[in-house]
Amino acid sequence: MKLLILALAPLSFFAPSAHAETFTCGFTEPFFTIEYNTTSQKLVLTDNALEKSTNYRGVEFQIVAPGEFTLRDKRGRELARLKLTGEGSDGMSPTIYPYEISTKLLGGANNGEGGCASSLLKTKQGES
Repeated sequence: MKLLILALAPLSFFAPSAHAETFTCGFTEPFFTIEYNTTSQKLVLTDNALEKSTNYRGVEFQIVAPGEFTLRDKRGRELARLKLTGEGSDGMSPTIYPYEISTKLLGGANNGEGGCASSLLKTKQGES
């Protein structure tokens, strides 16, 4: 058994590991930003006009379906839902986001609808 473990040990160096992903989401009318990091499980909601932020800790990233994810607080309440559509929008700019986001944290900002990019999937510029 010890020989088997020693033989397999070098393979552990080549095993894929999970990487942190950071999501940055934009909303307009009013202007808000949501940032979320999968490793720290911290969500930061920023009112860009007032330059005021609210921090949420212990927010879990959950896979709901292929290309669909939720962010849930410690009590299991859904804070946001992301969908990988390649058609996300902040509601004003020509920027095209890989993710669409809907959140109940914002009421007036396009009814909580916005767009998100991540550390792995970046925005694209659409036509003006």
